[in-house]
Amino acid sequence: RRPPRSTLFPYTTLFRSRGTIYVVWPNIGVPGTNTGSDMDVYMIRSADQGNSWSTPVRVNQDPSGLGKQHYFPWITCDPANGNLSVIYYDDRNVSGSQAEVYVSNSIDGGNSWEDLKVSDVSFTPQPISGLASGYFGDYLGIHAQSRWVYPDRKSTRLNSIHVSQSRMP
Repeated sequence: RRPPRSTLFPYTTLFRSRGTIYVVWPNIGVPGTNTGSDMDVYMIRSADQGNSWSTPVRVNQDPSGLGKQHYFPWITCDPANGNLSVIYYDDRNVSGSQAEVYVSNSIDGGNSWEDLKVSDVSFTPQPISGLASGYFGDYLGIHAQSRWVYPDRKSTRLNSIHVSQSRMP
Protein backbone atom coordinates (compact mmCIF):
# COMPACT_ATOMS: atom_id res chain seq x y z
CA ARG A 1 0.00 0.00 0.00
CA ARG A 2 1.40 3.35 -1.05
CA PRO A 3 -0.09 6.84 -0.98
CA PRO A 4 -1.05 8.40 -4.34
CA ARG A 5 1.86 9.63 -6.51
CA SER A 6 5.55 9.34 -5.74
CA THR A 7 6.33 10.38 -2.18
CA LEU A 8 10.01 9.62 -1.91
CA PHE A 9 11.37 13.05 -2.87
CA PRO A 10 13.74 14.76 -0.40
CA TYR A 11 13.05 18.31 0.83
CA THR A 12 15.62 20.71 2.24
CA THR A 13 16.03 23.77 4.41
CA LEU A 14 19.01 25.81 5.54
CA PHE A 15 19.95 27.45 8.82
CA ARG A 16 21.76 30.35 7.15
CA SER A 17 23.55 31.78 10.18
CA ARG A 18 25.29 28.43 10.77
CA GLY A 19 25.34 27.19 7.19
CA THR A 20 23.69 23.91 8.17
CA ILE A 21 21.71 22.03 5.50
CA TYR A 22 18.82 19.79 6.58
CA VAL A 23 17.16 17.18 4.35
CA VAL A 24 14.01 15.14 5.08
CA TRP A 25 12.47 12.31 3.08
CA PRO A 26 10.10 9.37 3.59
CA ASN A 27 11.83 6.00 3.69
CA ILE A 28 10.44 2.47 3.64
CA GLY A 29 12.17 0.76 6.54
CA VAL A 30 15.46 2.00 7.97
CA PRO A 31 17.65 3.97 5.53
CA GLY A 32 20.23 1.63 4.02
CA THR A 33 18.05 -1.41 4.64
CA ASN A 34 14.93 -0.06 2.90
CA THR A 35 12.68 -3.00 3.67
CA GLY A 36 9.62 -3.36 5.84
CA SER A 37 6.06 -2.17 6.00
CA ASP A 38 6.63 1.25 7.62
CA MET A 39 7.24 4.48 5.72
CA ASP A 40 8.85 6.89 8.18
CA VAL A 41 10.25 10.40 7.79
CA TYR A 42 14.03 10.70 8.24
CA MET A 43 16.37 13.69 8.46
CA ILE A 44 20.06 14.19 7.81
CA ARG A 45 22.16 17.34 8.18
CA SER A 46 25.43 18.71 6.91
CA ALA A 47 27.42 21.46 8.61
CA ASP A 48 30.11 21.57 5.89
CA GLN A 49 28.24 22.50 2.70
CA GLY A 50 27.27 18.92 1.93
CA ASN A 51 30.74 17.35 2.09
CA SER A 52 29.65 15.05 4.91
CA TRP A 53 26.28 14.06 6.35
CA SER A 54 24.97 12.94 9.72
CA THR A 55 23.46 9.55 10.40
CA PRO A 56 19.72 9.59 9.53
CA VAL A 57 17.39 10.43 12.44
CA ARG A 58 13.78 9.25 12.45
CA VAL A 59 11.49 12.31 12.72
CA ASN A 60 8.06 10.81 13.51
CA GLN A 61 8.00 9.42 17.04
CA ASP A 62 5.20 6.85 16.97
CA PRO A 63 6.19 3.18 17.41
CA SER A 64 7.82 1.61 14.35
CA GLY A 65 7.07 -1.81 12.92
CA LEU A 66 3.29 -1.34 12.80
CA GLY A 67 2.99 -0.80 9.04
CA LYS A 68 2.13 2.90 9.36
CA GLN A 69 2.84 5.49 6.65
CA HIS A 70 4.30 9.00 7.07
CA TYR A 71 4.74 10.82 3.77
CA PHE A 72 5.08 14.09 1.81
CA PRO A 73 7.33 15.75 4.42
CA TRP A 74 8.31 19.41 4.20
CA ILE A 75 10.86 21.02 6.52
CA THR A 76 11.55 24.55 7.70
CA CYS A 77 14.14 26.16 9.96
CA ASP A 78 13.34 29.21 12.09
CA PRO A 79 16.07 31.76 11.28
CA ALA A 80 15.65 33.31 14.75
CA ASN A 81 16.74 30.23 16.71
CA GLY A 82 17.45 27.29 14.36
CA ASN A 83 14.45 25.27 15.54
CA LEU A 84 13.25 22.76 12.95
CA SER A 85 9.69 21.83 12.03
CA VAL A 86 8.52 19.09 9.66
CA ILE A 87 4.95 18.66 8.38
CA TYR A 88 3.71 15.37 6.87
CA TYR A 89 0.71 13.13 6.29
CA ASP A 90 0.37 10.29 8.81
CA ASP A 91 -1.91 7.28 9.37
CA ARG A 92 -0.75 6.28 12.87
CA ASN A 93 -4.22 6.69 14.44
CA VAL A 94 -6.43 5.83 11.48
CA SER A 95 -6.91 3.06 8.95
CA GLY A 96 -4.40 2.77 6.11
CA SER A 97 -6.88 4.35 3.71
CA GLN A 98 -7.05 7.58 5.75
CA ALA A 99 -4.57 10.24 6.85
CA GLU A 100 -4.08 13.02 9.36
CA VAL A 101 -1.52 15.84 9.35
CA TYR A 102 1.29 16.06 11.90
CA VAL A 103 4.08 18.54 12.63
CA SER A 104 7.25 17.37 14.37
CA ASN A 105 9.44 19.99 16.06
CA SER A 106 13.07 19.88 17.15
CA ILE A 107 14.83 22.46 19.32
CA ASP A 108 18.21 20.69 19.25
CA GLY A 109 19.15 20.67 15.57
CA GLY A 110 17.23 17.50 14.76
CA ASN A 111 18.67 15.19 17.39
CA SER A 112 15.24 14.70 19.00
CA TRP A 113 11.69 15.39 17.85
CA GLU A 114 8.25 15.96 19.35
CA ASP A 115 5.08 15.22 17.31
CA LEU A 116 1.88 17.27 17.29
CA LYS A 117 -1.28 16.45 15.32
CA VAL A 118 -2.43 19.61 13.53
CA SER A 119 -5.39 18.31 11.51
CA ASP A 120 -8.81 18.46 13.11
CA VAL A 121 -10.23 15.40 11.30
CA SER A 122 -8.89 12.51 9.26
CA PHE A 123 -9.51 12.26 5.52
CA THR A 124 -9.12 9.78 2.68
CA PRO A 125 -6.33 10.75 0.25
CA GLN A 126 -7.89 10.42 -3.18
CA PRO A 127 -7.74 12.17 -6.54
CA ILE A 128 -9.95 15.25 -6.84
CA SER A 129 -12.46 15.12 -9.67
CA GLY A 130 -11.48 17.46 -12.49
CA LEU A 131 -7.77 17.61 -11.59
CA ALA A 132 -4.87 15.59 -12.96
CA SER A 133 -5.08 11.88 -12.17
CA GLY A 134 -3.48 10.89 -8.87
CA TYR A 135 -3.41 14.35 -7.27
CA PHE A 136 -5.14 14.62 -3.93
CA GLY A 137 -4.02 17.92 -2.47
CA ASP A 138 -0.58 16.68 -1.52
CA TYR A 139 1.01 20.10 -1.40
CA LEU A 140 1.92 20.63 2.21
CA GLY A 141 3.98 23.58 3.32
CA ILE A 142 5.48 24.96 6.49
CA HIS A 143 7.24 28.17 7.50
CA ALA A 144 8.81 29.35 10.75
CA GLN A 145 9.64 32.87 11.80
CA SER A 146 10.50 34.44 15.17
CA ARG A 147 9.63 31.34 17.19
CA TRP A 148 6.25 30.82 15.47
CA VAL A 149 5.48 27.92 13.11
CA TYR A 150 2.93 28.18 10.29
CA PRO A 151 1.86 24.77 8.93
CA ASP A 152 -0.10 24.83 5.65
CA ARG A 153 -2.04 21.63 5.05
CA LYS A 154 -4.48 20.27 2.53
CA SER A 155 -7.01 17.48 2.79
CA THR A 156 -9.68 15.99 0.60
CA ARG A 157 -13.09 16.10 2.21
CA LEU A 158 -16.35 15.75 0.34
CA ASN A 159 -14.35 15.27 -2.91
CA SER A 160 -12.84 18.76 -2.79
CA ILE A 161 -9.61 20.30 -1.53
CA HIS A 162 -9.66 21.93 1.90
CA VAL A 163 -6.77 24.24 2.78
CA SER A 164 -5.97 25.09 6.40
CA GLN A 165 -3.27 27.18 7.98
CA SER A 166 -2.56 27.83 11.64
CA ARG A 167 -0.02 29.51 13.87
CA MET A 168 1.81 27.41 16.47
CA PRO A 169 4.17 28.57 19.23
